[in-house]
Amino acid sequence: MKKLSKIRIKATSQKLLLGLLILFTCQLVSAADVYWANPVDGNWNVGANWSTGTVPGINDNAFIDLDGTYSLTINSNITVNSLTMGGLLARNHWPLRVVHSF
Repeated sequence: MKKLSKIRIKATSQKLLLGLLILFTCQLVSAADVYWANPVDGNWNVGANWSTGTVPGINDNAFIDLDGTYSLTINSNITVNSLTMGGLLARNHWPLRVVHSF
């Protein structure tokens, strides 16, 4: 009887650990809304330029809606869940200029 109890406790502990691991992993891959926070020129890949202090990742929603005139430099491939442009650009229908250099 003692051996059976130990097996049940061990199996329950393993299920609990697996459940916590799944929960923790789901928290890590959840999408965040990340806003451009630099009102002057800046680089996409600098975490300090973003509201969360980190560069938006594949599961994140990136928002560039800060009013002002500034250049945002992207010097690598990026992948985000969504990209929303706003601020004065959207309200005044100003053109968006994308420059790609090789």
